[in-house]
Order: sequence, then structure tokens, then C-alpha cells
Amino acid sequence: MSNLIALQKDTFTAIINGEKPLDEFDKFVEEWKKNGGEQLTAEANEWYAQIQ
Repeated sequence: MSNLIALQKDTFTAIINGEKPLDEFDKFVEEWKKNGGEQLTAEANEWYAQIQ
């Protein structure tokens, strides 16, 4: 999870500072999913379904 947080911080900071174009966000999402983000999303959705 720490690698996902670092990826997010680095990407968001670079986009906000103008070092990367806004289009980099799409690449970030792909990379985030590949590195465990899809699993985190699935777990969060399972948890949410249980508390409803």
C-alpha cells in the first residue's frame, strides 16, 4: 500500500506543479490498478456491501 500512496503523491504533485500534463492521470490510474489498487477497491466494495 505504501507504494500506491507514493505513486499517488508523486503523480499528483507533478501534475499540480505542471511537471506532467493532466493526461498523466490516466497512466497513474492504470499503474495504480496494476500495483494492487484493484484489490483495494474490491476489498473496499466488499466492506461497504457488508455494512449496508
